[in-house]
Amino acid sequence: TSQSKSSFNIFCNFVKTSMPKIAIYQAFTFYMFIYDVLNEPPHLHITKNKKGYNNSAKIWLESLIFAEFGDFTEKELNLIEKLVIKNQASLLKSFNDVKLGKKTKSIKLKL
Repeated sequence: TSQSKSSFNIFCNFVKTSMPKIAIYQAFTFYMFIYDVLNEPPHLHITKNKKGYNNSAKIWLESLIFAEFGDFTEKELNLIEKLVIKNQASLLKSFNDVKLGKKTKSIKLKL
């Protein structure tokens, strides 16, 4: 059926980009894991200086609560929180667009 083909195309788009970069700010990269969008509320992972994904922070986009702190300092976490608050609507839109299989461009965040 055409609905099956549509679902399959969305799935293929997910597979092609398993960790899309949603936003950047200086040394911070905000990204998501595709498999998370199927099972968890909107959130982003954040890493700095391309240090690797094991030390990333995770913030829920609706409640603005950190689920993981990674290896960020308190000052850096405060900055991330401010960035997410200021850009919350566009970050949620990007998250939802990716969830729907749409292509998105990385947002250059501003304070």
